[in-house]
Amino acid sequence: MDDNILAFCFDEHQIKTFFKGCVGHKFECFYKMIFAYRLSRLEILNLKWSDIDFINNTITIYPIERNVSDYEAFYTHLNRTDEFARLYPLLPHIKDLLIKEQQRQLQNSLTQNDYNHKNDDYICVRDNGEMLNGRTLSRNIKYITRDNNLPECLITGIKEAANDYLLIKAASAELFRCWTRFDIHTRRQNIYKDVDLFKNKAFIKLLNDMVDQTPTRKRKQESEM
Repeated sequence: MDDNILAFCFDEHQIKTFFKGCVGHKFECFYKMIFAYRLSRLEILNLKWSDIDFINNTITIYPIERNVSDYEAFYTHLNRTDEFARLYPLLPHIKDLLIKEQQRQLQNSLTQNDYNHKNDDYICVRDNGEMLNGRTLSRNIKYITRDNNLPECLITGIKEAANDYLLIKAASAELFRCWTRFDIHTRRQNIYKDVDLFKNKAFIKLLNDMVDQTPTRKRKQESEM
């Protein structure tokens, strides 16, 4: 994708259309996680299975230190900072997608002789176990938007669309600020650290319903008539 393309932000209708177009796509889980947790490109690519707690339904996001000189290591295997790690509720729909992705990776690792097991703890990997990169994720966003008559969008655009959506939908400024990502470089502190997102069931459902645009059986039947 051309780096000069503006980081276009979808409105709510376009977000829903995009996620409907993601259903069944090989990167569906990753794009929905970028939106739901407003992940940067480096954060999604460096996310590990050990960051997901399927029992307590939590996901931990670690800010990434980007001071690297090795081009090959630019996207992945970077240093993660514990001090500004943020803990979020694991949305039910995201959980289902992650379980499917984990099963897919396990199946590939058992059936492919040339599978790269070096990246077993990373979530964003190819069918052969090699790490994904940001250009591949961005290029597939272009295909999804093109197929669904949407303006072309960057990964940044998905994240910024989430900012706008949550700012409008959040019940309070404190809730929005608590959900937002904190900049590791400015070392901004979480002044709303006492806000408990896990108790706000309505807000969690709001986010889950947005990323889950899977047609119901009734909708499928109507579309086939």
